[in-house]
Amino acid sequence: MYRHILVPIDGSRTAAGALHEACRLAHEQHALLRLGHVREASVVESALRMGAVADGRDSERVAALSRLRRR
Repeated sequence: MYRHILVPIDGSRTAAGALHEACRLAHEQHALLRLGHVREASVVESALRMGAVADGRDSERVAALSRLRRR
């Protein structure tokens, strides 16, 4: 029935319960399970200012977010 399942996670108990159920369903349906977590731009920008760059793409993402905010 399901081939792909997307699960948003945010660290809450509700998200943990949803993840548990999604894992069960993905196993049962032989489906691909993908997790999605959106970081707030302000958190990413602060981390970059402190020198915590995970990869080269983070600085590109922050620059794109900054351009969108100026519009």
